[in-house]
Amino acid sequence: MLGRAHDKRMTKDLAGLGSGNMNTTKWAEFFKILFDHGQADVTVQIKLLYDEKAFSFKKFWCPTRRYTEVGGMPFQNREIEWLEIRGAGAADILNKLMRLGQLPIVKRSEGFRLQAYGSISLT
Repeated sequence: MLGRAHDKRMTKDLAGLGSGNMNTTKWAEFFKILFDHGQADVTVQIKLLYDEKAFSFKKFWCPTRRYTEVGGMPFQNREIEWLEIRGAGAADILNKLMRLGQLPIVKRSEGFRLQAYGSISLT
């Protein structure tokens, strides 16, 4: 289980990246829309700050507003550098997200990317 030492190190490490484009509420709203939509017709690719490569997954679990678990690996949502949605359902998910207001979304040919860190033009 991730503890306070991990949380303190994370806070210190993230300080150099700025405030980020996402917060706990935005992540919770995003994952609720994704979960409610279902994951059968989309592929989610995720890049964590500490990993060199992104990985794809079809199923996830969000035990709390701050944590997500993929393939038995829990991580804090604030560890997500970017998350990309592709597939037939991407447009439907994007339409629902657009109703929430400004989010750090970059449109792609086969879907979209939610850019948690870095400068972008907000959609």
